[in-house]
Amino acid sequence: MKNITKRTQREGAETDSCVTEPSVLFRLDILALLLFTLSILASHLIQASPVVIHDAGGEPLAPYIQRMFEEEHSNETERNKRTPTQGNAGQVSFPFTLPITTPEMSPGRVTSRPIDQPFMSRPLFLIGSDRFSRQWFIQNRERLSELNAAGILVQVDSIEDLRTMARLSDGYNLQIMPASGSDIAHQLGLKHYPVLIWKSGIEQ
Repeated sequence: MKNITKRTQREGAETDSCVTEPSVLFRLDILALLLFTLSILASHLIQASPVVIHDAGGEPLAPYIQRMFEEEHSNETERNKRTPTQGNAGQVSFPFTLPITTPEMSPGRVTSRPIDQPFMSRPLFLIGSDRFSRQWFIQNRERLSELNAAGILVQVDSIEDLRTMARLSDGYNLQIMPASGSDIAHQLGLKHYPVLIWKSGIEQ
């Protein structure tokens, strides 16, 4: 009888040692959510080199659209000319495909609200190429430059849209990457752009 009792106690102790406390599971869930959030937002900043959208001194939007400019700016100096990446048969290779769309978002008013994203090292803004986004960008581009904010152009229909944004951002040295904002929209519950995202809040 004593042997049975000891065996039962030992098996009970072993079972207890394998049970994870609920508080530990909760902390693991929070950690997993934080890592997932980080991967979603960080992927938009590191998955490709940012496109520097500015047009200082006749410099093109980016090297890979230089071909678009050469015919119209045949008298540019060699200093301002850059060779695009070439594909087969002399075609220009683009690091993205137009149009770029973000179905989850549309131009509109954004209500300011707090968020908690402490891992963000710099502000992030999302804009489109529509009139409302352009007006917002003109009004805020100086501030965005001072904040060293990174940008994602989440709605682009054509090369002309890119060139328009290049003209508007001339001289402000802002980094704007054409890319869909779907993942960020889902993660942060965003419905409209333009929007400025801080580590502690969202505003327009």
